[in-house]
Amino acid sequence: MASSDATLPDDIEALKALLIAREAALREHEGELTGLRDTVTMLRKTLSDRALEIEHLKLWIAKLQRMQFGRKSEKIDRQIEQLELRLEDLQADDGAATVDTPTRPRSETGKSTGRKPLAQHLHREDVVHQPEDACCPQCDCWKGVAGGLSGRGGGVALDTTR
Repeated sequence: MASSDATLPDDIEALKALLIAREAALREHEGELTGLRDTVTMLRKTLSDRALEIEHLKLWIAKLQRMQFGRKSEKIDRQIEQLELRLEDLQADDGAATVDTPTRPRSETGKSTGRKPLAQHLHREDVVHQPEDACCPQCDCWKGVAGGLSGRGGGVALDTTR
């Protein structure tokens, strides 16, 4: 607010009174500004606390979901639901969009069976591999028992030539 020279009074006492009034208004505005700064600081702290709580809830939900994957427990399911509801409430209060938590499809048995066995109608053929010489040329002993055959094998192979 710049005042032109024409609007200022010529009397020194009037100028002093005007200066005192402006200083009082300035102190009042500084007080309001300090109050607003305190409010902003408080709101930032509240926002930070909420963000920390949201992050904590997300981590806790993820931990419970990992626990749930290992074993089935109704208690864990209820805890996850309660935490998800709390998280949604907090995010709705902040005006944030709700977080879609990934859901895992549950298998019927809960266990993986691994590789499926081969179909029964497929042709199977047992092949036994023998060493070329069954006897050792130096001592005439049977190699099949000592070093020729290992315990490996027993796998199933398909005959692909037919």
